[in-house]
Amino acid sequence: MSKKLTKPGVAFDANAWDDYQYFKQYNKKLSVRIDELIKEAMRSPLEGKGKPERLVGDFAGFYSRRIDREHRLVYTYIDGYLVIAQCRFHY
Repeated sequence: MSKKLTKPGVAFDANAWDDYQYFKQYNKKLSVRIDELIKEAMRSPLEGKGKPERLVGDFAGFYSRRIDREHRLVYTYIDGYLVIAQCRFHY
């Protein structure tokens, strides 16, 4: 079963927004990759690019997709919105 967004929106945790802006400024290639992964996550949390996976333990309720070898996009869904928790480094 896949979750569907009830509202077309993306929200960023403050630190995740800083990470996102870092890539926009310093690494255009990864910035484009992050945008692609966000679009995929809006469609379905566990399907699509980036080898999506459901996280467990302290990160239960969150999902992760690979941006590259070093960085991960970590996100969840709150009140129908896709909420980005992290997009730089590995959790």
